[in-house]
Amino acid sequence: MANLKETAKERAARYLTMNKAQLDSEYDTLRAGDIALAEVAGMEMHKAYYNKENDLSIQEPTLTSTLTSTLTSNPAGKVTEPSDITIASTPKAATMTREFDPSTARYYGDSYATGYGPAKGAKGDENSNAQWGRSADQILKFLDELPEGTVTGEDIVISSGVVNSGLDLDIVAQQIDLLLMGGARSIRVLGTPYPDWDDHLRALAKRKGVLFRSLGKIGPDNIHPGHYDPNSLR
Repeated sequence: MANLKETAKERAARYLTMNKAQLDSEYDTLRAGDIALAEVAGMEMHKAYYNKENDLSIQEPTLTSTLTSTLTSNPAGKVTEPSDITIASTPKAATMTREFDPSTARYYGDSYATGYGPAKGAKGDENSNAQWGRSADQILKFLDELPEGTVTGEDIVISSGVVNSGLDLDIVAQQIDLLLMGGARSIRVLGTPYPDWDDHLRALAKRKGVLFRSLGKIGPDNIHPGHYDPNSLR
């Protein structure tokens, strides 16, 4: 139960100890009593949850955390991901013969893709190429279900969804592989608000022969860009 006399610092510390279900329950309770407080607390919950996801020291060992640890502890070595083994012959994106035009590119993924793309930040739905809150595995499934030929010869901008579901480099690699196998002319992988995550995504993009683009200056919510400039993706 929320304690309305808590300070912001005390709330933030408590949120770090809560799982997603507990955070959702507390948020619903706050909204029922004080919408203004719920809006403030909701952002604190968001930061606490994803900061905890970003802290690899408190995660249980998983394929993703093991891979991330290997990348960090052995930066000079060649890291072989599962997707590198199973799709060893994945083609590189075609050499660009025309200038990238952000107005004609296809944007796939989460809220970052809606912000840069023609949706201009609209929420989107399950049928949209991009939708707020879409996770990395949901984006992979969406790409896998695209009709054949959809991305052939197209410039693609993809926001991987890791901010919504945790840094899973293997899933991001599979997203890139699907786009490459689909014949995308160029692929730009968008970054995150977290510099260390961006380092891993940048390295992955380089190994896959595609481009990485950072989000630039992050806005006051500490999650999204303060301004979306599609031309920065060139």
